[in-house]
Amino acid sequence: MSADKIVTLEKKTRKLSAETNWAEKIRIEGDIRTRYQYEKKDGNEERSRGRIRYRLGVIANPITNWTIAGGLASGGSDRRSTNQDMKDGFSTKQINLDYAYIQYKHGNTGLKAIAGKFKRKKYLWAPTDVMWDSDINPEGAAFSYAPKLKPLWLNAGVFVLEENKTATQHDSHMGYGQLGLKFKSNAMFGKLAGTVYMFGQMKDAGSSAYVVAGETNTDNNLG
Repeated sequence: MSADKIVTLEKKTRKLSAETNWAEKIRIEGDIRTRYQYEKKDGNEERSRGRIRYRLGVIANPITNWTIAGGLASGGSDRRSTNQDMKDGFSTKQINLDYAYIQYKHGNTGLKAIAGKFKRKKYLWAPTDVMWDSDINPEGAAFSYAPKLKPLWLNAGVFVLEENKTATQHDSHMGYGQLGLKFKSNAMFGKLAGTVYMFGQMKDAGSSAYVVAGETNTDNNLG
């Protein structure tokens, strides 16, 4: 084999290796679900409908300890659901930004921080959907400290609720702090946490910050 062919082969090998290394840093995830749903409410009110949900996300780790991610999902303005009803004579359905964030992890210390629109569970723990619907992805910044060899963890963050562009109004927001404990004793195990919520400039919030899908919670006098 000539020297020119050897050099060309080495270049191709290095290029392929670089492309392989980059591909290993990117992960694609997603799912699709379709179902038929029948409901019967009080007063003999009945409803049946077909529903469809589609989600697609790309998660990349361009450099050590850093993650960049973005995801799309079906759904409309209801932040608690990404399902779409089958209706309107075969109309096309909406696709929206479900999450987009940058995350940093400080080695193996258990300390991490995130900013953007992100999935809540790793930064604000809630045992049930009573306080937080699992489909809601908040927007803002948060950090978490959960050392592997200790039972305690600490979460804190600030979420933006509404942006106001006028000079006399400030952005409506909520902050939180959470201290939690994991415990395990023989066959028993669990989690216990206390959370403090703080709200700011809620009187400047528009209705979209606190009214959800036509519900009756319309009081914004929280701060």
